[in-house]
Amino acid sequence: MFFAIAKFIFEDAGDGRDLGALVKKIQARFPVCVRSLEADGVPLGFVVASLGTREHQLSQQLDEIAAFAEGSGFGRIRSEDVVLDHTDNLAE
Repeated sequence: MFFAIAKFIFEDAGDGRDLGALVKKIQARFPVCVRSLEADGVPLGFVVASLGTREHQLSQQLDEIAAFAEGSGFGRIRSEDVVLDHTDNLAE
């Protein structure tokens, strides 16, 4: 079993209400946990956590989420930081 945690940051901060709506759309469309990221009340992006049986499957899912977020009209993703590893490595 593999896990992925990804942080997506948008180029331009948008309306916090829009980001909340985007988070809900991502949760409805993909089997992931997702939370919005804010700094001093300004929306910056979101964090995604997911589990999967294959590393490639999770990587593809994160690519689809990034494309979906950019296609939502909220803005372009400036940066994407990803941790993708096997759950066995958590016990080491």
